[in-house]
Amino acid sequence: MAEYSIYKCIRTDKPLKRNGKYPIYLRVRVGLKDTKFPTNIDVLKEQWDTKKNEPKNKALLIQLNKKVLELDLYINRLLADGQELTLDVIKNFYLGKRKVKPEDGSFYDYYLDFVERKRKEGLNPETIRVYMTTFNVLKEYKKEFRISDISLSFIESFDDHMREINGNSPGGRNPKHKNLRTVILDIQKHNIQANNPYK
Repeated sequence: MAEYSIYKCIRTDKPLKRNGKYPIYLRVRVGLKDTKFPTNIDVLKEQWDTKKNEPKNKALLIQLNKKVLELDLYINRLLADGQELTLDVIKNFYLGKRKVKPEDGSFYDYYLDFVERKRKEGLNPETIRVYMTTFNVLKEYKKEFRISDISLSFIESFDDHMREINGNSPGGRNPKHKNLRTVILDIQKHNIQANNPYK
């Protein structure tokens, strides 16, 4: 299995943009080879933390970290499928040859984004804890799960798992179903194609 790493960097070797900013790239190393890919994000030189190799601006850092995470998830899926990892495969990802439809994205990624949004909105920490308990039980039941995998049979077998394997009573299962239903409704609210078996 090819070892890989992803680093953030600014291209000071590239001409300054008209806005006086430098482009941010991701330097990807696979085995002994590496190359750089543009992130379409730029930054003022004084706003770049050279020690941490990241923007000082928090919003910019979140934006950049999301791009790193997207690439990291893509690579991990490739490796999990037993595919060979090369720089050409990553180039194809950036060329958009393997564009993932929103509904083919990870349900778990969406779930965590949703919980983070709610945390920032000031949702009660106890409710956040319940959401994360549901997340952990789901991950324990099924390691990988796409938005397009949501179905009535999935919900029913998840309910069986909670009852038979975890020994949850109806009172213990209901909050988890409530959390799942809320996230599915949020997915639909954002115009992403998804089944809602709870209807």
